[in-house]
Amino acid sequence: MNTSKLKGRTAMITGASKGLGKAMALALAQAGADVLISARTEDQLAKVAREIESAGRRAVVVPADLSDLDAAAGLARAAAEAFGRLDIVVNNVGGALPRPFLATKPHHLADAFQFNVGIAHRLTQA
Repeated sequence: MNTSKLKGRTAMITGASKGLGKAMALALAQAGADVLISARTEDQLAKVAREIESAGRRAVVVPADLSDLDAAAGLARAAAEAFGRLDIVVNNVGGALPRPFLATKPHHLADAFQFNVGIAHRLTQA
């Protein structure tokens, strides 16, 4: 990977403690970006931060439960304070508890929409 392609850029990734979020955070760092990472699990985020820093990039850890829309919006403020700018936003948080179709009630759909779309909207808007 071209390690200077994103030099001077900053990124924020939600759900960055494992899986695809972690992989994207590391890839962005390897491409030269400083990265703010967020998830609920601070200890897992600390491990990812060490990997980002070993790639020579800055890592900022912000543990947050992003089902709280104010916490989601706060990530943008944290990135601006830490880096002075924010160039890339990766909305990786999402999902819903699967349930049988006939057991799915309208409030389940509303909750899933809020979690999958509402958080991404609030974060990107901030």
